[in-house]
Formats: sequence, structure tokens, C-alpha cells
Amino acid sequence: MNHYDRKRVLVTGGAGFLGSHLCERLLQEENDVICLDNFLPEPRTTSSISWGINILS
Repeated sequence: MNHYDRKRVLVTGGAGFLGSHLCERLLQEENDVICLDNFLPEPRTTSSISWGINILS
């Protein structure tokens, strides 16, 4: 896949159960993924998708 075929995707709620699985799938398809989450109402973990992700605080 060349650079022009890649998509840049914003996933809101990406630290939750559904969002994290969506991010993982999009990364497997070699897309550029931006995950946005406010971690409310409870803290979430993203241990299953620790590669390719930068957490900004």
C-alpha cells in the first residue's frame, strides 16, 4: 500500500472496548489512526493495542 492509499482516521472514544478494537483493525489495514478519548466516566486500559499509538496528555 503506498502513501496515497492510506487513510487518516479519527476515532472518538478510542480507549473504550469498541473504539480500541476499531483502532486495532484500522491499524492492521495500515491506516493512520488518531484516537481521541477523555477517559470518563472511568479509566480505561489500552494494553491490547500498545503498538503504534501515542497517548497525548
